[in-house]
Amino acid sequence: MKQIYDFEQYNPPALNERIIREKIEKKKLRLQTVLIAFAGILIQIIIAIFGFEAMEEYPIITVFCCLYVLLSTTGGSILAFVYTQKGGMIS
Repeated sequence: MKQIYDFEQYNPPALNERIIREKIEKKKLRLQTVLIAFAGILIQIIIAIFGFEAMEEYPIITVFCCLYVLLSTTGGSILAFVYTQKGGMIS
């Protein structure tokens, strides 16, 4: 079978234990970040549901819950946008 790639043209990248451990840590960090974001979304959903359930007896609680969810979502979206525009670097 004829090879279509010349594997002898370039040396393979050097992998050592440090690089592999860094990649594993990045995967763990990414998973933790996703779990934290998901938990934040769930908390906001719970607060919104609580606010709408309390609407009949305590309308002021509904206002505060909706205001909190709105401000929290807006602030989190702005931070996520800025973070992704900076290339994921926190400085």
